[in-house]
Amino acid sequence: MSRWRSILLLIVFTAIVAAAGVASSDETSIMLPQEDPLEIRGNITVAGSVAMSPIVRRMYKRFVLEGYRGIMQFHGSGTALGFKRLCQNGQADIVMASRTIQAHEVASCEAKGLSPVGMNIGLDALTLVVHKSNTFIEDVTEDELPSLFSVNRWTDVNEDWLDWPIKRYIPAAGTGAFDFLIDLVFDGEAQSVIHAANTVFEKDHEYIAQGIASDVYGVGLVGYAYYKKYESSLKLITIEDVEPSAEAVESAEYFLTLPLLVYTAPAFLRKKQQVRAFLVFLLNHINEEIVKVGYFRTSMPMLNGGKTTLLKAMGKTP
Repeated sequence: MSRWRSILLLIVFTAIVAAAGVASSDETSIMLPQEDPLEIRGNITVAGSVAMSPIVRRMYKRFVLEGYRGIMQFHGSGTALGFKRLCQNGQADIVMASRTIQAHEVASCEAKGLSPVGMNIGLDALTLVVHKSNTFIEDVTEDELPSLFSVNRWTDVNEDWLDWPIKRYIPAAGTGAFDFLIDLVFDGEAQSVIHAANTVFEKDHEYIAQGIASDVYGVGLVGYAYYKKYESSLKLITIEDVEPSAEAVESAEYFLTLPLLVYTAPAFLRKKQQVRAFLVFLLNHINEEIVKVGYFRTSMPMLNGGKTTLLKAMGKTP
């Protein structure tokens, strides 16, 4: 097993432990006691991962259709700023995160008297794509990935490829996807990526997909949902001959598999009925919607573990 694959499996395992708490071995879905959305008042503020906005917005719209009359405010500023809003400023009730919370972020929360809890709601595949007209690249190896995101020409990565300049489009610093890429592929060292020539950094995967779709020299990473949205203009590149699929993502066989999590604080669950009710609704119904948006279901034990975590944070016995 490669060093990077070992790191990936460690990240996925850490996500399971941090997000799921005590995971049930029973494959039957736990249904949490749900409050009537018609009885819920008050607004909800959500911040964090732009890549996760489509699924959280979809769940909010469904919550509204069920009767919720409040407003959900979105601040898609990246995972790091989402945690900052939650922990330092108290300006977010829920954080959308495409990575697990880091130690300094936990410390920041605890300094404010908050103890963040996370629940895994699904999985995503950070998808490697190029312009649709690119015919010389079909697959990359794990060993080629660092060069692909740091050198200047395609032949610097693989001498059999065309001698074209590389134009990179990748998630910006502060996003969970960027942190994930740096930790997994570059051993936590970001400088070679940050200072690479011909690199465009964007927080919004929509803009990344659009940039590559209009640039014949382009290559980049987008969430799988955004690849599917722009599939007619993009070409998917496999990694070690593995492409994103439900099986490859859930097993972490696909190299760039990352968790999708939501975080909150028990204090918010106790004080804000609307936050508690929405998260219960989300966890109860996420598997009915997540594939429609372009993400992947997490395992049932992990999802049930997230429900157990939420119940405990609400002060209830699982």
